[in-house]
Amino acid sequence: MPGSWRCLTGWVFRIRAGSWINILTNFRRDPPAGDDRHGLSCEPDILIADEPTTALDVTIQAQILDLIKELQKRSGMSIILITHDLGVIAENCDQVAVMYAGQIVEAGDVRALFKRPLHPYTKGLLVSIPSLSKRRKTRLPTIAGSVPDLAHMPDGCRFADRCPEVVDICRRQTPLLRFAGKGRTAACHLVPDNSGQKRTE
Repeated sequence: MPGSWRCLTGWVFRIRAGSWINILTNFRRDPPAGDDRHGLSCEPDILIADEPTTALDVTIQAQILDLIKELQKRSGMSIILITHDLGVIAENCDQVAVMYAGQIVEAGDVRALFKRPLHPYTKGLLVSIPSLSKRRKTRLPTIAGSVPDLAHMPDGCRFADRCPEVVDICRRQTPLLRFAGKGRTAACHLVPDNSGQKRTE
């Protein structure tokens, strides 16, 4: 069909953000008997959900996450959930990989990571989460500095300039992901390598 790509992209830009929410929430929760359609084309083995709850209020966010869970339960597919919301990760994921400046700096079981983070960046993220148990009018901790220019990455660890635990080797040598025990990995020179070897993949 001549001009089909132009036609498709034109319609994409005509659909408002609210309309995308309507499209998702119109997914049928109770399909007719014998109808095994799940609201997804091609029956994928893996669904990549990139920031599916960004800029949504908590009610709509919960509905979207419930729909994703239902799709997963019906089809048995795996889901890669990409998000900046640590609460969404804690409540919906089994495994988590924390990324900084385009690299995975820590990965492992969600509960273990939230209970005992290994990488300084992960630690900084978790202590910055607001908590009702904290004293009122207490200033939340922040991670000092800025993300490095992705076109001009520094030598060594990309988090070194912002890291409160930085040592000399951090600025000279890029840390590789290393086994940290119980299925966990971290890319930090200060994390002991429990396997005796470093993972480079």
